[in-house]
Amino acid sequence: MSKRTMQTVWVVFALLLAYFLPAAAKEQGSGVTAAETAAMVQAVESTGAQVTEIIYRTSVPLEAVNSTKDLIDLGDRWSKMLSVPVLHKLTRENELQVYEAGKKTGSAEFQFRLIGVPNGEEYVTHLVLSIHGERSQLQDLVQLLQTADQALRRAGAIPQFSTCIRGMYSDTLIDDQQEGKIFAVLTSLQANEIERLQDETVTSVSAYTELWGHFITTNHEKMNVQVATHLDKKNNVTRITVGTPIITAEY
Repeated sequence: MSKRTMQTVWVVFALLLAYFLPAAAKEQGSGVTAAETAAMVQAVESTGAQVTEIIYRTSVPLEAVNSTKDLIDLGDRWSKMLSVPVLHKLTRENELQVYEAGKKTGSAEFQFRLIGVPNGEEYVTHLVLSIHGERSQLQDLVQLLQTADQALRRAGAIPQFSTCIRGMYSDTLIDDQQEGKIFAVLTSLQANEIERLQDETVTSVSAYTELWGHFITTNHEKMNVQVATHLDKKNNVTRITVGTPIITAEY
């Protein structure tokens, strides 16, 4: 993924979380748990897919600041609270000011971006956290998730983490086969379909399961799991992504 594309993903993700998760925070608990991650991984692997990546993300609104210096000071405070080394004090992405920090534990990576959105003479700020790594690093990923969750709560924030599980089939599956894999995952998670989207290469189904309590609302329906397949003809594989409450990664 190019740097520009990655920047776009971060910004779009922050906007998605700002739109969807306040309702979730109001209605139920703190979001994904290690047990839910394990259930999602098992559901994907039970269909014959190889799990390639696990991703946790959250976006937390913070206080407005009056200057870029204040934005840097705020980023420095969060860098210390989260014990994450600074990568870039401040960079400009279009109209946004962005402070970046990150660290690695094996192949598990923990990053945060403090995004300053100009609003008159001040900056509205959002802290966007991302924890991701390989299937083999699941224990380290869960530990990083718990550490981040605790730090955010100590600071008075209520994090709502999303989770994405990425997997891959070593073949190009036709539409019916892709739907079969998606519904096998949904069956494993005891989830009922809410809505779907399909084009030439992507099939996506949104659903609701009572296995966990958090959810968002779409078209007046509860939703807390999304499964998508993507036909990757270039590499002759089919990719599958499972997310809760929605997929917040490219698929």
